[in-house]
Amino acid sequence: MKTPEQREQDLRDLLAPHRGSARGYKYPVAVRRRVGTYVRDARKQGESLTVLSQRLEMPEVTLGRWSDVAPTGAAIKPVTVLPPATSAAPAPCPQTLCVVSPSGWKIEGLSRAEAVAILLEVGR
Repeated sequence: MKTPEQREQDLRDLLAPHRGSARGYKYPVAVRRRVGTYVRDARKQGESLTVLSQRLEMPEVTLGRWSDVAPTGAAIKPVTVLPPATSAAPAPCPQTLCVVSPSGWKIEGLSRAEAVAILLEVGR
């Protein structure tokens, strides 16, 4: 079994070929998962992200992000789709309408024609 120092060196060796000079270089998923698993395990043992960042020579933010990734990726879980629930007939449309103005006045019990006439008149 490897010592923690040997595991860290293995991870540094794993990261080394993927380090680019350009900011925002994308590491392979397998590398991110392996480092993320190591960081999660080390943090469970009480290691701080700052110390791990120094040891692995990686930014804390990156290690934090990688350690939040599920070790095997997101699993697809089966779901059961139920048929729509049967309900009573839809509620009938109201036979009368109500007009409410932005200033607060309200007229209820209008037919469609009456409501249209009021809105046209008020809109002038």
